[in-house]
Amino acid sequence: MGLIPDDMLLDLLDLALSADAVNTVRCTRELLDLGVDALSLVAQLASLITNILGGSFEIHREMRSKGGFFRRDLCR
Repeated sequence: MGLIPDDMLLDLLDLALSADAVNTVRCTRELLDLGVDALSLVAQLASLITNILGGSFEIHREMRSKGGFFRRDLCR
């Protein structure tokens, strides 16, 4: 139980936004197998999304260079 690191949540969010259903389910399953409560996972993911949309969470360059959804430069 406990807090899930932001980088793991960001990886899960990146997979979900990239429409990679198989790997999204795998990543979620891995988190749940580690003992993370499903309600806690959803709450932390919702909090992360809120922080990203609110501008209080900076997505680091390492995440952008990994590929996936956050690699895209949507705001030009």
